[in-house]
Amino acid sequence: NQPVVGVNWYEALAYAAWLSQVTGKAYRLPTEAEWEWAARRNTRRYPWGNVWHERACNWQGSKLNRPNPVGVYAHSATDDGLQELAGNVHEWTLSLYRPYPYQPDDGREDAAVDGLRVLRGGSWFIDRDSVRCARRGPGLPASGDFNFGFRLVRTSL
Repeated sequence: NQPVVGVNWYEALAYAAWLSQVTGKAYRLPTEAEWEWAARRNTRRYPWGNVWHERACNWQGSKLNRPNPVGVYAHSATDDGLQELAGNVHEWTLSLYRPYPYQPDDGREDAAVDGLRVLRGGSWFIDRDSVRCARRGPGLPASGDFNFGFRLVRTSL
């Protein structure tokens, strides 16, 4: 239940491909838009609502100084039961880092195109202003940092 960290974008893609092959089910990284929709439903500032609660996630002020096991902050999950969408680890998305507003037809979801990739969610290493649903940052796809992780989405074949 501990998030995997130090994984670069290519390794996250490779894991999704491997998992798809061994399970017979399709897995992939979420797009930036999918990740944000899951976290905020276009209305929330934080996955748990619009009011900051310093004990709702693992951030710099938590003083844990490392990722926590998933489920420690279960009381701040989304209405859908998704956990750790704020704080804990930055999460790779499939998307190229391009300016907002989001344009789904601009090629940003093409995994074959080189460029910076979007990291979402903040991490245990950053301040409270950066631990929110709209937090996004660029990541070098070959960089596997100590606070970079990922989550997968399962799609139909």
